[in-house]
Amino acid sequence: LACKLKQIDKTTKEELKNTCLDLRNKCGHPGKYKPKGQKIKAFVEDIIGMLYT
Repeated sequence: LACKLKQIDKTTKEELKNTCLDLRNKCGHPGKYKPKGQKIKAFVEDIIGMLYT
């Protein structure tokens, strides 16, 4: 929806899908993956950077 409303471009959409969604899925589904604090910080910084700058 954000892409259709011209809030983000196609490159940003793909980056969100390929990088951020992948990490979210690893953490959101049952498993042993537990990201460290630095990984979480980078994840949040990436999302903020892509959506709010």
